[in-house]
Amino acid sequence: MSAPARVTAEQLNAVMEFEHVIRVLEDGRVESAEGIYAPELIDSELEHSSAWSLLNGWSGQDRYAGPIMHPSEYIGGRLATWILENPGIYVALVDYSSEDEEPAGWAIATLEETALNCAREALEDAKGRAAEIARTVEQNAS
Repeated sequence: MSAPARVTAEQLNAVMEFEHVIRVLEDGRVESAEGIYAPELIDSELEHSSAWSLLNGWSGQDRYAGPIMHPSEYIGGRLATWILENPGIYVALVDYSSEDEEPAGWAIATLEETALNCAREALEDAKGRAAEIARTVEQNAS
């Protein structure tokens, strides 16, 4: 999926393959989030990533409100509807074990909007500095 497309809650599970980062747009359409890479989830903890966080409270497991979903659960119902109604960056992740055991489940991670906005600002600043350097080099060359 490269171009933004309308996706229903029933279709979202198929679109959100593990480690496929998606962007939900303001109008509810979904697209691949090109250039944004999924974090690793090991032993229920996100590895090497402070910009991502796990969604909590969506599992149907009895007396459990944490982020790890049972392998039999899927992205549908209220969870899929919530994702489609809340613009942002999302990815489904397998919860791998550091002990080389079978994965115990999976989770949905979301990229923190604050971190995303900071990254955008840093990119704009870098572009501005690069333009200034190019002008200085051009002036000194003439």
